[in-house]
Amino acid sequence: MRYGRWSIIAAAILVVLPAAAMAQEEDQEPDAAPSTLFEKTVAFSHLKVISLDGTVGEIDVKSVEFTVANKKSGSVMGLGGSDNELEAVITTRLSFVTTATTKWKLDMMVEFLDEDGNVIDRATNSDSIKKNEKKIDFKHTTLRWALEHIKEARVTVAAKQ
Repeated sequence: MRYGRWSIIAAAILVVLPAAAMAQEEDQEPDAAPSTLFEKTVAFSHLKVISLDGTVGEIDVKSVEFTVANKKSGSVMGLGGSDNELEAVITTRLSFVTTATTKWKLDMMVEFLDEDGNVIDRATNSDSIKKNEKKIDFKHTTLRWALEHIKEARVTVAAKQ
């Protein structure tokens, strides 16, 4: 009788273990497609290239650079011109690299944040990229007094084919 009981237990183990292993393999996801959304918050810094080192789709998001200029004269702030203007222009330059053979459409948004992470202002742009390096500039007019309060910038890039 003992021999029979051990035979049944051994047979049950031989049936249950492979079934459990197969169920575990089914739970594992296949290689996921690359993310089509990139987001990173960086310190807001005038005239400095800030590394982003991210990926969106088949595109490497390399860096961002902010340049602040007076609205009327166009002179870069801190490098001459009048500082008593009410408005300023923030130019955002995003740098991308890709080896993709198909065109990717990029939707970009930069949110300018205060020290508490609250959104002061935002700028958006759309463009496309295919098999090269590309720098995309977009300008945003804001009030000069707001510049003093901008401490960080949240860069968001969404890509689709």
